[in-house]
Amino acid sequence: MMTLRPDIDDGDGRTADLGYVLGRDWWGRGIATAAGRKVLVVARDQLALARIAADVKHDNHRSAAVLRRLGFTETGRRMKYWPARGGMVLVRRFVLVLRAPRPAP
Repeated sequence: MMTLRPDIDDGDGRTADLGYVLGRDWWGRGIATAAGRKVLVVARDQLALARIAADVKHDNHRSAAVLRRLGFTETGRRMKYWPARGGMVLVRRFVLVLRAPRPAP
């Protein structure tokens, strides 16, 4: 499963958060990378998003590798409430710029 959720903190409506989960039996087959490529095309071409952000648990190196293969850059670490992990966890933040910001009028 892969989702794009508008980032309400962005302010301009052109950023979304990417989330995904893949069953353990399917790890290591390139499925997340292939699905991510398709989602990013839709995000850029149909949704006209400028940026996509994603968080991975600090020790999830395989998920970080998926994001790097998709062109994301790691921008730092932060604490984030993650219900699936039972509360606050340390995450690594990744960002992908899909298109340059529009110049100010």
